[in-house]
Amino acid sequence: RSEILSHAWCHNGPSWRGVMLGSAEKVLALRPTPELMGDMDVGVIGPNINLTHLNQSNSETAPPPFDFEVRAFVPQDMSNFEDPVTGSLNAALGQWLLAANDTGRDGDELGDRKKTGEAEFGSASDAVAAVAARGGYTARQGTVIGREGLVNISSDAAGGVWVGGQCSTCIDGTVV
Repeated sequence: RSEILSHAWCHNGPSWRGVMLGSAEKVLALRPTPELMGDMDVGVIGPNINLTHLNQSNSETAPPPFDFEVRAFVPQDMSNFEDPVTGSLNAALGQWLLAANDTGRDGDELGDRKKTGEAEFGSASDAVAAVAARGGYTARQGTVIGREGLVNISSDAAGGVWVGGQCSTCIDGTVV
């Protein structure tokens, strides 16, 4: 519990328990026990430790391929306990990190620096403030289970959150 920086009820149809940890490495190190989670769907997010790319004024730093690491745990589906790339979770986390930070809801510090765009990049809240000011981010998911995917999250002027990325067709056919 001491590793949890913030949490939120992330609901956009499916109901997720959103949890933010301090780094992508902490997210990757998780080894949850499905039996202890009951029927709770849990999404975990943590910033990439190389946060210097988030500072828009530093054009000399090449950005890494992702801003946050995400993992989705769905314990009621024991055959696929961890989902490799989850659109509904990424949309819900995007709503939390981008839209909720307009107000700095939940009494946490995640949105405190969004208004000024200032960032010291010393914490997860700095990363969230920077991507919120930028209006989007890239999440990596599926790393631990060998099915890595990159998901692009952005917001529009009306406050809508958009989820996108690339995909590959693995099977093509017709069901009769």
